[in-house]
Amino acid sequence: MALIHMDVFSQALGMAVNLDVLLPDSAQYPTPAEPKKYPVLYLLHGLYDDHTIWQRRTRIESYVAGKDLIVVMPSTHRAFYTNTVSGHKYFDYIALELPAICRAYFPVAEGRENTFAAGLSMGGYGAYKLAMTYPERYAAAASLSGAVNIEGMYKRHVVVGENSEFEYVFGKQRSIKGSENDLFALTEKVIASGCEKPKLYMACGTDDTLLCDSRLFRRRYGKEFDFTYEEGPGNHNWDFWDKYIQKVLAWLPLPGKTE
Repeated sequence: MALIHMDVFSQALGMAVNLDVLLPDSAQYPTPAEPKKYPVLYLLHGLYDDHTIWQRRTRIESYVAGKDLIVVMPSTHRAFYTNTVSGHKYFDYIALELPAICRAYFPVAEGRENTFAAGLSMGGYGAYKLAMTYPERYAAAASLSGAVNIEGMYKRHVVVGENSEFEYVFGKQRSIKGSENDLFALTEKVIASGCEKPKLYMACGTDDTLLCDSRLFRRRYGKEFDFTYEEGPGNHNWDFWDKYIQKVLAWLPLPGKTE
């Protein structure tokens, strides 16, 4: 397994960005006549972290060993994987530019069946947002302790009349419902479209303050998708995420995988 630290300029953001990439050992020895391409997992961080956190707080490199899977871990600061109202196009970067960068520099297989997203907390929101905005591009998405209910978080955390970090990202609360940042609205569009739906995985700790949002999402949409839902002892912390990222990796519908 190779770990690559990459610095590259993002046209979408107008600034340099950082990402870590895990490459399978077999990518080091490509067949000249027919170089092998690999499925890719975009693994997203939470609000307080960056592209290095999965490396520092879990054994992700060991967990993906032998899976013939590329893992891309980008940094998007505190922007909720969103084209912010303050003008930073983080969703365009993650959804459009980053895959193109990865295909240019790494042996990433194209096609929906080879593309997955996962993340924790803010990153759980980002992973589902990718899959629900572009269901034709993502075969599966996983949310660990996901911040999947942005409107609900506004109601719980934003004090009316005060400047809020949420407002710098999303705008006023009234602009959330039904928008491209409303995960519930995006999910309903996927259901209504009749398109092929991504497989979904969701897990949350029973002591996590975001458990209510995970339960709400499952209650509304669990029967509409190939949906795996788990709760277990734990809080909003790395003990829980380290355990459940292993479950996510085992669950991923990798090409050629047998049940």
